[in-house]
This record gives sequence, C-alpha cells and structure tokens, in this order.
Amino acid sequence: MAIQKDESLVDPIDHTVTPRIYASKLTPSLSQAALNLLIDYRRTLQSDLNKSIFWSLKMWTIILSTVSIYSYIQLNDYIQYQSFGALIHNSSFIYELVYVGFFFISATVFCFTAGSMFSYFLKKHADDVLTNSKEFFGVDLMKFAALADNVEEFKKTKKQLKKQELEEYLQNLEEGKNTQLIVYREKPIGVIALQPDLEHSNDEQYVVSIKGLSIRRVYADAGLQEDLINWAYSRARELYLNHHNHGVINGKSLKIYFEIFSFETTLQKMLKNLGWKLIESNDLEDGRVAGYFFGVKKQIWGITLNVEPKVEAETEEVKTESKSKNKNLRSRK
Repeated sequence: MAIQKDESLVDPIDHTVTPRIYASKLTPSLSQAALNLLIDYRRTLQSDLNKSIFWSLKMWTIILSTVSIYSYIQLNDYIQYQSFGALIHNSSFIYELVYVGFFFISATVFCFTAGSMFSYFLKKHADDVLTNSKEFFGVDLMKFAALADNVEEFKKTKKQLKKQELEEYLQNLEEGKNTQLIVYREKPIGVIALQPDLEHSNDEQYVVSIKGLSIRRVYADAGLQEDLINWAYSRARELYLNHHNHGVINGKSLKIYFEIFSFETTLQKMLKNLGWKLIESNDLEDGRVAGYFFGVKKQIWGITLNVEPKVEAETEEVKTESKSKNKNLRSRK
C-alpha cells in the first residue's frame, strides 16, 4: 500500500517544510487526501445551508411572528391599562417581559435546530463520496490507495504479475489524470475531479463534468480555485481530442458542466467572472423541504470551450497568470 501524504484537514501545515507549491495528478499516495478534501467540502455545504436557512427572510418571519403573538398574549393587558412609568415598577410585568425574552431565545434555538434538519440530506451527499468514490474520481479510492505510485514499485509487489493486473493498474493511473491536486509544503490543500459526462454528451457536443472542487478554507482567497478551473479546461480538451481521434465522438463542441447549489453564492460569482453561464436550475430530488420553503435548487453551470489547437497556447497563458496570484501562500501560516 502506498504511504499516504499528510491527509489531515485538522492539523496545521508543518512550517519547517520547504514552502513549495506544486500540482499533481491523483496517485495512490494522494488517495486519502483527495477523498478527505472532497468530503470536507460537502460537509461544509451542510453548514453553509444551515446558515442560509437560519438567516433567510422566511425563517425570521416565522420566529418574529411567533414571538410577537406570544408577547401580545402575555403583555397586552399590562400595556393597555398602565403607563410606561408604572410598567417599569411592576414586578409582574418585568417577570413576563423576561419570560418573553426566554421564549424568544427558545424559539430561535428551536427554529435553528429544525432548520438544520432540512440540510441533513447533504450529509448523505458527503457519505456518497466515501461509499461511491468511483463516481467522482473514476477509481475506487480504497482499492487505488493500496497500489504503488509507479509501475516499477507495482511490479515489485507482485511475484507473478498477470497481464490483466498490469492493464487494470495502468488504467487506474490513467483515470488519475482526471483529478488534480495542489500540494503546499507537502500537504494537499486543494482538489478538482473531472469525469466525462455521458448523460449530457451526444453527437453534437462532448461534455465533461466537474465532480468536485475543494480548497482548504484558509487558502480560499489565494486564487487556487481559479487555477484548478483553468487546469480543467486543459484536461477537458485532452479528453475531447483523445475521444475524437479514436472516433468515439464526432461533435465539434466541447463543454464543461459543474453542478452546484443555489446557495453557493461565492462560487457562482467566481464562475461568472470566468465566463461561465447558468444552464439549468432544477428542484431538489432530496431535501425537498429546503427546496420548497427556502428556494434551494440544484444548478448546472457550464462553459463552451474552443477546441481549435491555437487555443492551447492561450490557455497556458491564462494558467500562468492565475498561478502568479498564489505567491502569497508562502507568507501564510
């Protein structure tokens, strides 16, 4: 089994390690880190949805309406028949007022707890990454992690290497090229995973989907997401040309799709700035309460890429410019 790179998302980065940042395809030794990053992102979505629901207009309309009705029932008799000066010296009124305050706190806590139940479906989404990693990474990461990082090491682990075993191993390494990780101080801090989208591909277009994009939050403002998106452009073109040259597809259109949630406003803003457009907005198949009451939807964002060879050079220039944003990583702790 390959020795895993430091996959912990809790432990701080070791600042005694040389401050070097580099990109790597998915290898067996990076399997656990890639899995943890994507699961962490999906669990973070649950927290973000909880905040979105709690601070929504509908939630506070419910809270304030409930508290207002209760306050009216408890305090109306005092306010209607007594002056303000008399009220502040009325111990019964003060007692009821304090009780209303406790009721407000209780109602707020209850609504927040109830609201968090509406986001529970996202926990299942996070668990799906663990139980069905092949859908996201193209390989079963539990099995992939048990392999060696290169062919020479893999051959050493087998006394009698069968041709089929070698072919499967090489195919897994090839699938690993569809996932890109960013490693800083020998610790993976970002990942993006691509997969050919057969559901949306047809004779007219070839579609590649981003199955996951995650950056450790401490580096969220370092421009790493843009770097990974730019890498996705290059890799999508490679996949397109590979399929096109082998006669698998005939379409001349290449598109990248990314399915996100409507409450991911920061990600939406970044995609807009990169030229992406909203393609579809659909109701949730699960989490229907969050969808019906709080307007949460699944969105598909997309971008059409030029597959002419001359664009490759332009893409490399964009990647170079984007990577220049990351110099500030060396000064982070």
